[in-house]
Amino acid sequence: MASEDRFAELWTDNLEGDLDTAGQAELQALLEGDAALRQQAIDLLQTHRLLGFAHQDRVEVGEAFVRSTVADLPRSDGEFVHSVMNYIPSPVSARRFPMKMLAALACGLLVGVLATSAAWVYAKSRSSDLTGLGVVLMDEGFESDLVPAGTGMPTQAGGWAGDYCELVGEHQQVRPASGRQMLRFLRADYENKPNAKGSYVSDIYYLFDIRPYRAKFEDGGGVVQLSAGFNAATFPEYEKYQCSISLYALDAEMATNGSMRSDNALQTDSLAYARANRLFLDRRPETWQRLAGELRLPPNSDFLLVRIGLSHATAAQRHLDFPGHYLDDVRMVLTRRSPLP
Repeated sequence: MASEDRFAELWTDNLEGDLDTAGQAELQALLEGDAALRQQAIDLLQTHRLLGFAHQDRVEVGEAFVRSTVADLPRSDGEFVHSVMNYIPSPVSARRFPMKMLAALACGLLVGVLATSAAWVYAKSRSSDLTGLGVVLMDEGFESDLVPAGTGMPTQAGGWAGDYCELVGEHQQVRPASGRQMLRFLRADYENKPNAKGSYVSDIYYLFDIRPYRAKFEDGGGVVQLSAGFNAATFPEYEKYQCSISLYALDAEMATNGSMRSDNALQTDSLAYARANRLFLDRRPETWQRLAGELRLPPNSDFLLVRIGLSHATAAQRHLDFPGHYLDDVRMVLTRRSPLP
């Protein structure tokens, strides 16, 4: 495995609080030996914060290791150490960072990333104040009263669609992660779904037109990062529920002609795809869990398909309905890495 790939794997585990002692030693050795990886570490650390991990459980554990790692780097790397140490905040309470704090953290540490206005789902828009941290493509809190269409995978950009769901406020002792509303998964089927019997995965999709941002990724250096918050009402010990998020880069024809609805078409015919599928829901309705993934955009990408899924994770419990499962704070950021050789 190339050192850059191994670094990405180790650094992600570190930021999520999953890195063991051996992995910490390996990560520190990689950082000591490669200035490019040290710069990439700054990029990833900031995007990690931007995507909302300020309120992820165990985040302080990962940041503690970052502090100890950079403190042990050679003195010749003082600029890197200074930048990261100044960037990492003190432990915070479990809440979203206020926008003023995010703006303050955006003091140009991500070299070469341009600021721009950002699209916001449901046709809302705002200018991005996150100078240097990339382009915010999506910041979805489900505050609109427009319920996602229960019509399956979308073929038109600009709205949520998928399996049956609803928008709710506080529900079954679960409060929205922020704002007044959140999405509730209802069923593992949609209107007129063929062969719906036996379905046990509830999917919600968003089709995003990425062509207006092509100048930022046409050299192969664009990376899209996606995160989402999940929660559930208390459920029995014998049940398990697994969440997943996926990103698919599509050309215009595939995105709009309906072919991506065919079995396995997204995996076989998309330009590129990435999936993060390892989050099992806990039984604590007072806390939100986050899942994140990323995709390097092919230069010829026209559309991005976001897929967010929830499944019955044991064969014995599989059925169409979901008793109390929720989604909130879906965020997508377009940032940059060094183009691949």
